[in-house]
Amino acid sequence: MPSRPPMSEPLYFGPRCPFCGVDVPVKEFHDHMLWNHPEYLNLERKRAQDSGRAFGGFALLVLLLILGTGIAIVLFAPVPFLPVFAGLIAASIGVMILGVVHAHRATQADVQALNALERHCRICDAEMAGSEMKAHIQATHPSEARYLREAKAYAIGSLSVAIVVMIGLGLLLVVYSTPDRMDVFAGRGLARSATGGGLLVWGGMMYVWKRFVDTRHVARVRRAWERAHT
Repeated sequence: MPSRPPMSEPLYFGPRCPFCGVDVPVKEFHDHMLWNHPEYLNLERKRAQDSGRAFGGFALLVLLLILGTGIAIVLFAPVPFLPVFAGLIAASIGVMILGVVHAHRATQADVQALNALERHCRICDAEMAGSEMKAHIQATHPSEARYLREAKAYAIGSLSVAIVVMIGLGLLLVVYSTPDRMDVFAGRGLARSATGGGLLVWGGMMYVWKRFVDTRHVARVRRAWERAHT
């Protein structure tokens, strides 16, 4: 049974380009990638488009089924509106998670193409294909492998917090709002507010980690590596 291809390594948005090892200020990073590594941006753009199509088609179909069921319950069944609306919010969040999983599976060819690109180790500047980076870090930088596992756990944990925020905002909006019972689209604004709040929380937590933890960590381990090998 063939093993699953590794996920593309996340870029390090610090002062060093992961593809050519050149120091690049954060504000100039996008221009540097645009002029020096357009092949990566093209592949990343293609993956985003493929992921959007896969996620959008799956999520739209399931959401239409959920919405149709909710409308039928509200119009034809003696069920209070608020519990139905809360159920629709919870189901929508579940659909989002399933859609992300489906989109990831549908873009494995794009991930393999991204992983075929050469890049530099962010600690020792060794050059290799992205698909070889995980094994290199585990063999050469075991402490960094542990740090990356912790970073992954933080990302998953922060996403879980964002989902809890979405659900909490949705429930608060359900409790304290008074939508028109006959307006089947009244919940769109509430759902948008709940989702936006959760994504804002997640984005803020990831920015704080990247800006104040990861950037300093990379600078520290690079200095330690250079001192040990000079």
